[in-house]
Amino acid sequence: MPPIRPAQHAGGRDSARPEADPDPVVIEVKAAAVTFPDVLVIQNQ
Repeated sequence: MPPIRPAQHAGGRDSARPEADPDPVVIEVKAAAVTFPDVLVIQNQ
């Protein structure tokens, strides 16, 4: 699995949004949700 790069996802360190990078763990979870949508579906059940 390639390393997670927060800048590729909303809220990443390089994001221009004011809420950029509130917590690295949250960013990793967002990245995992984008990479593995099935995991997000399982968590929502």
